[in-house]
Amino acid sequence: MLEREGNLICQVVPNTQQNTLEQIINANIKAGSNVYSDEWYRHSSLYKNFNHQIVNHSAKEYVNQSAHTNSMENFWSHLKRGIGGTYHWVSKEHLSKYVDEFVLRFNTREYNEQDRFNLVLLSSVGKRLSYRELTSAF
Repeated sequence: MLEREGNLICQVVPNTQQNTLEQIINANIKAGSNVYSDEWYRHSSLYKNFNHQIVNHSAKEYVNQSAHTNSMENFWSHLKRGIGGTYHWVSKEHLSKYVDEFVLRFNTREYNEQDRFNLVLLSSVGKRLSYRELTSAF
């Protein structure tokens, strides 16, 4: 989910069933908000809690007034190319860590490398990772 001109939140989900996705959407988006999506049938009941507008990709529609999914598709493109081009493959077990990395990159896309590095470094203050914890995953 991506707030226009704001931050992205993303998580690995156990499945793409409508109930699963709706719970996540309802937990993260304020009722009554504008929500833009494609025509995928799993989004069909979003109108109940949100001002839901749709772009119909199957009809070659990519923008419908203020509705578009271009920013979200931009993120997916970067994630897929990043995994394929840098990591080549990721395990299901660690997928959420890779997703978190690319969410951070996306949300700090306006930062220069030094500012991004400082942000990551400052977020580690007061946290400890022992060698045992680091190597026990292998």
